Amino acid sequence: MDQYSKGSNWGRWELHTHTIIDDNYLSLKDYYQKLKKEDQTKWNTFTKKVGGEKNALLFDSKEYFNDTKINKKTRCVDYVRNFFAYLETYYPEIKCVGITDHNYDDNKLLDEFLDYSKKNKIKIIPGVEINAGGAHALVFFSKIPYAKVTFSEGINTFLTKIDINNKKTNSVLTVTQKNIKEIIDTVKRIDGLLIFAHCNSTNGLFQQQDKTNLADIFNYQKVCLLEERSLQACLETAEYITTNKKLKSDICFTIGCDSRSLIDIGSPDPNGNQLWIKADPTFLGLKQIIFEPKDRVKITQDKPEQKKTYSVIDKVRFIDNTGKGLFSSDYIELNQNLNAIIGGRSTGKSLLLFHIAYSIDFEEVENRFNVLSSPIDYHDLKNDANFDFEVVWSDGVKNTLKNLEDIKRKILYIPQNYLNKLSENQLPTKQALNNFIKNVIIQDKKINKTYFEKMSFVKNTTAKITTEINNLFILETNISSLKKNIVDIGDEKGITNYIGDLKKQMDELKKESGFTDIQMNEIKNLNENKNKLQAELVSLRQDKETVDKLFTDLESRLVEAISIKNNYFEYLINKDIKEKIESDLKWVYIQKDQLKINRQNINKSITEKIEKNEKQIATIDKKLSPLLKKIKLQEKLKKIIEKTKEEEAKKAKIQLIKNDLEINSRKYKDTQQTIIKLYEENFKIYKELQLELKKGESQLEDINLNVSVTFRNKEFNEKCIDEFINKHDLKRIIPCKGDEEFEYMYDEKKHFKNIEKIFIDLMSQEVNTIKNRSKRDAVLKLFEDYFDVDFYITYKGDPLNMMSPGKKSLVLLKLLIYLSREDYPILLDQPEGDLDNRSVYLDLVKFIKEKKKSRQIIIITHNPNLVVGADAEDIIVGNQRGQDTTKENKKFQFEYVSGALEKSFKLDKKKEPFILYQQGIREHVCDILEGGEEAFEKRELKYDFPRNK
Repeated sequence: MDQYSKGSNWGRWELHTHTIIDDNYLSLKDYYQKLKKEDQTKWNTFTKKVGGEKNALLFDSKEYFNDTKINKKTRCVDYVRNFFAYLETYYPEIKCVGITDHNYDDNKLLDEFLDYSKKNKIKIIPGVEINAGGAHALVFFSKIPYAKVTFSEGINTFLTKIDINNKKTNSVLTVTQKNIKEIIDTVKRIDGLLIFAHCNSTNGLFQQQDKTNLADIFNYQKVCLLEERSLQACLETAEYITTNKKLKSDICFTIGCDSRSLIDIGSPDPNGNQLWIKADPTFLGLKQIIFEPKDRVKITQDKPEQKKTYSVIDKVRFIDNTGKGLFSSDYIELNQNLNAIIGGRSTGKSLLLFHIAYSIDFEEVENRFNVLSSPIDYHDLKNDANFDFEVVWSDGVKNTLKNLEDIKRKILYIPQNYLNKLSENQLPTKQALNNFIKNVIIQDKKINKTYFEKMSFVKNTTAKITTEINNLFILETNISSLKKNIVDIGDEKGITNYIGDLKKQMDELKKESGFTDIQMNEIKNLNENKNKLQAELVSLRQDKETVDKLFTDLESRLVEAISIKNNYFEYLINKDIKEKIESDLKWVYIQKDQLKINRQNINKSITEKIEKNEKQIATIDKKLSPLLKKIKLQEKLKKIIEKTKEEEAKKAKIQLIKNDLEINSRKYKDTQQTIIKLYEENFKIYKELQLELKKGESQLEDINLNVSVTFRNKEFNEKCIDEFINKHDLKRIIPCKGDEEFEYMYDEKKHFKNIEKIFIDLMSQEVNTIKNRSKRDAVLKLFEDYFDVDFYITYKGDPLNMMSPGKKSLVLLKLLIYLSREDYPILLDQPEGDLDNRSVYLDLVKFIKEKKKSRQIIIITHNPNLVVGADAEDIIVGNQRGQDTTKENKKFQFEYVSGALEKSFKLDKKKEPFILYQQGIREHVCDILEGGEEAFEKRELKYDFPRNK
């Protein structure tokens, strides 16, 4: 492939250059010391190219160039060689130079420039500068004018046609008095190009024409090409044109240095701005600035539109060692902007695009083909050990078919018919469409991160709800068990009355025993103190049990906090933030250890109180013992006392159970509220997610996207209501129309009260479950996550679900590209789909043309508007041997050539028998794509250019 097989690329152009034949040309000898001082290495490199410093100074001197003793061709070649050597060394980024000597009259120099440039990366466009009634203009030529033998002869003929018969008149450069509009017509007839030079300077169009004449000339062409010396001058002139309503033509600005020495060639404007043109360095490349004045020309300091190297595919190739002669192993170069693959039927277009896509991201490709429900056609090649495919990125990274897992990079790949199939088969429901749009939106890194964080919160919260529901049913079981235990022990009121009766019997026996009142009071006081101490002992033991439960619960919560911290810690990327979080949350671990110490200390304190209490009771028993021995009927009294103790123990146990029952009942209510709050918290997370996803709306330009939080009614009714809950009971607590069967309908304002009511009544069995369905399962199903994010899309007033398949495909394509805000390449196989030509031209072309500025696009198309109208930078033409006997390949079954739209030529079939090499890219487009010539015509009407034949 040639050096311009990447198609139209940005390069520095210098369109206003005078050579050594100019009277004011400054020779190298006048400033070479400055060059040496500034950069001796560059100077040495330059002079070495031409045989040393002596030659460099000689070849750039007028004395040498005008020395008739030396062969003219030799003098011209030496000057030209010197010229190119200088540019190669000092301005290697310059891609094209326009030679524009005033009233050019040399018979050889320009032709030597052109011959030399054929083998050099810097190209020359032949031209001339003229003075038309005081206004200077640069005229460039696509071919030798008037079918002369040399450009020098042709340009001299052109000059005579516009009444410039001599370079000078009375020692001054000859000025043509011919009407400028006539000159423009002359230039057009010979397929040339005219730019008004330094248009707002003394010798410029705007200073030399009166107001009326200026508008007449300015509006004579649909696009007026203007040159200034600086970007600032361009802006000032553009402002003047904008405010002058008489000036109606479109404009396209260039800047030029108007150089008359090597040192001035390529010099930027005062602010460092330079002229950049995105085109092949040819006349036809220059001509593109008329058709795309906003996109093909930039005046900036740095090369425009430089995409990230890791987001641009530089080149690809088949590596064919099968011995079948299927493919060349030469690289197929790609442009960083729009690449269009064209060709007849079965010419390897989809084959090429598929292998590019599969080698980079095979999962993406397989997912797309799964939607198509069709097998991948190229597995035979992929599985052949002697076949491979290589993708080389602009940063040097390589993907290959044989090492799919080595390096993972992203692409957006849309195979042929994918969008139609997607809309017909995969998106028949609202839910499917929501999932599709959501998956597209979350391709954005920031939104993706937020989305998965939020959904992780939802997942964790839903898991907490499940845990709390399980805890609730444990509490319910505990409460039921405690109530049963109380019943099993006995009636508390009856036990209390019985204890009173026993104590009366004790008092009567004590009186019968003959004790004095003092002794009786002593026994009474001792018993009262003992009872008080026993009651305190029961409380202390209960407190000990409560403290144990408290600290067990607290320790569990701290363990849960540590688990939560560890879960989110995995999402952190920055090392410093990780260390900061680790440091700031050390207190959690410290508190965990401190809790153990506090638990031990409190338990120790309670144990000491219990031991003290038990000692006091033992002391009382010791005092009571001798007194009781004296009591008559001691055995009977003893039995009554034992019975009293038993009944008091029952009563104390009931009180302990009642306290436990109260705690469990309180926890039961708290857990119910916790479940409801967690459920509401999930909804709030969805609302936060809604706001984040809404950010995608601003990216959609002409597509309207509304994002809202909804509830999956159908799923909720089918999975929860229908399967688990008695609908008759539900109708009693939630209003429902007439005698219709109950169906839950989501209403955001009432939803949470409704769910709470169903939940509470399920737990209290005011609402029953369906037979053989447990209450626990019903509640778990009730609190599953049925929330969702809903998307409503309209395009030009039409809802997505009401669109034709073709229009829906266009909108889906736009969504995929708009919302996948990453900058990785886009690969599209016939994106025009079912759209008519008008829709392609008005919608798809505009869309692709805009998106290629930010992302590399590779498309296969049969529509010329996507190639010509979208101004594809690189066109790859494919051909397969044997498909058409009149279109044979040079060597391989599948062959490809590539280049820019402006690459145009046609060779005789006898000279070049192989189809891909017989003609230029423009001719291939017209030959292959139906309507190709019309597409070029439509584009070129901007300037009223005659169609190239």
